[in-house]
Amino acid sequence: MNTLEIQSIKSHFSNVLSHYNNLKKKFVDSSSELESLNIQLIELKNKMNNLTMESSIIYFFEVKELLAAVEKTIFDLDIEIENPPVDPNPDPEPEVILPTIGSVELSTADKKATVVSKSISDIQGRLTQVTYNLKTSVRNVIEQRTTTTPTTPVTFNSILTAGDYVVEAIYSYTGANSLEQITKQSNIATIKEDVIVPPPSTDAIATLKLTSSQSWGTGFSADLELISHTTENFGGNWELSFDSPVSSLSQWQINASKVGNRMVITSGSDWSGAPNFNLGPNGSFKVAGINGNGSPFDNKVASNATLNGQPVTLIINGEIIGGGTTPDPEPNPDPETPKVSFPDRLPILGSTEVGTIYLNGDESAVLGTVSVPHTNIHSEYAIYVNGFKSSLKPVELTRRSSMLNVNIAVAILP
Repeated sequence: MNTLEIQSIKSHFSNVLSHYNNLKKKFVDSSSELESLNIQLIELKNKMNNLTMESSIIYFFEVKELLAAVEKTIFDLDIEIENPPVDPNPDPEPEVILPTIGSVELSTADKKATVVSKSISDIQGRLTQVTYNLKTSVRNVIEQRTTTTPTTPVTFNSILTAGDYVVEAIYSYTGANSLEQITKQSNIATIKEDVIVPPPSTDAIATLKLTSSQSWGTGFSADLELISHTTENFGGNWELSFDSPVSSLSQWQINASKVGNRMVITSGSDWSGAPNFNLGPNGSFKVAGINGNGSPFDNKVASNATLNGQPVTLIINGEIIGGGTTPDPEPNPDPETPKVSFPDRLPILGSTEVGTIYLNGDESAVLGTVSVPHTNIHSEYAIYVNGFKSSLKPVELTRRSSMLNVNIAVAILP
């Protein structure tokens, strides 16, 4: 026993009760049979009101049997009372013309389903109602709707997900001796998966993402992410600039200043003087917890962003504010060989005893030789791969002319 079965038997009872009331109106001088039937209907109504999902199956079938008995009594009494005196030349009994249903049409729009019955023929007005059951492709009922005007479209309230759907229509009508039903299936309607259109890529040299994590009054906290689309090795020598209404930005690892209407951001330095954030070829970095003052965070918090003077794509809280198309990365001609490139000039950053060497590669280990413009073989070198400091194997330094050859084997790529 389920909800639909209870709804169906209650709907059946409503039709029987309606038929009884119509019969009672016809015969003001009710016979003792009608009075007895009235008592049975009162008893049945009380039982029907007590029928719930918690009722036992025995109680359910008891109610169902009592309903069937009452229904038979009503129709038998109807025939008995309305049976006219025997006419020696009776007119032929009028033919019972049953209703016919042409089709049940299901359509979908905006993730909702609408159903309507088409080409209905009901010459004798026998149709009383139609119950529509909206089902999934595996015939699980999602929603049920009932109407007394089948030719009027009915829209279900359920928001549909991707998949196939069908409607089962149950038409109730008055037959020759009892209430009858016709069941028809609709066509199958399909809700397609939402197609997520990726944001247009950019032909700019990089993408700058600004994402707010907290806002207050005229201030906010945000994260900044910079993604390079070029093989150029910026290292720590990068400068972000964009128009902004904010008065100031602050975060302990970066330097931020306002020049006219432009906000300028560069990397701060660690204890050794090396930059906190390095941008290698096709590399990226993220700066978390930047505090802004003087303006709330919205899609107007930045515009016309550049990296070292060149335009970049700007994305604020997932919305693209500016940019073009991103070129596909150059394929590695030999996937078995690590792709390694070294810049022509390697900057010596911070103190004279610290050098910075940049590598980029796609494998878990790369090997290369770099000429370092430094003559002190006791210098300490920080090795960066794709903008991240990397652990490495021992470095071998050999002198050749006024340059040092550094053979570096990087053990782990981030």
